[in-house]
Amino acid sequence: MRKSFVFLTVLVLLLQLFVSVPVSAADAMQATAKAGDPVIDGVARPSEYGTPFVLTGSNSVPWNGWTDLDKSVEYRFAWSEKGLYMAVTYDASIEDMSLLQLNCNPGKQLYGSQQGLFFTVYPDQRVLLHNHKTDVGDASFEPYDLSNHVQIASRTRKGRKTTEVLLPIEAFRITQHTFAFTEGSTMEASAFVMLYYDAGYHSGGAISGCLENWTLDEVGLGTLVMENANGTSYESSKIPAFMPKLLVTCALIAGGVMVLGFAGILTVVIVFVVGRLHKRR
Repeated sequence: MRKSFVFLTVLVLLLQLFVSVPVSAADAMQATAKAGDPVIDGVARPSEYGTPFVLTGSNSVPWNGWTDLDKSVEYRFAWSEKGLYMAVTYDASIEDMSLLQLNCNPGKQLYGSQQGLFFTVYPDQRVLLHNHKTDVGDASFEPYDLSNHVQIASRTRKGRKTTEVLLPIEAFRITQHTFAFTEGSTMEASAFVMLYYDAGYHSGGAISGCLENWTLDEVGLGTLVMENANGTSYESSKIPAFMPKLLVTCALIAGGVMVLGFAGILTVVIVFVVGRLHKRR
């Protein structure tokens, strides 16, 4: 009986090993930026911006032990030779110390071992630049105040507040002093927020990696696609937007089938062994 108990225990542990499937904590941001110049008035009109990206607690990673998000934040983007337009819509009840952020690597000017170029927008319309020296100012040692270099406006409607801001193209020029956004181009980028409410910060970043050293190699930024003037892009015409998620879904289904197959085989083995042990007795 002791031998049979040990054998069954080993089989159960193997079964648990096979059915343990890791689950991704978050998804990197996937968004588009519409070509054109939106009116900066605190109203994010769908005709002015690309498809919105909604950041939530379920598709973001918190950091520094802060609480997960339970309030959604919507990001919209547009671009022109002037720079990148960003419209962020959020719960109007959050406090002014909240941070609405974008982490990016424009034109791949930064290496993977470096941290990304960070923009922070506050609900009170302050704007900061972080981590690198750019043509608009030096943020390599401490945050650089961009507030006097941007166009910005906010408006509140039905409990939701929208802040629109034009981040000037000079702020994206780090090593390439002629860098500009172009039709069909992509930029590594992800939305980050630190919302202050209920007497504490709630954080979330739309990434596929981890937030330990904050380097580009580890973070896993998403992709912001600059649409053509007709509302399309090379990437969107080449690969439908739903394809990455479809491929992930197929992979998960295939993995699930394999796990069930292993579980079935182990169950048959267990039944066979138990039957043989009963016959021996």
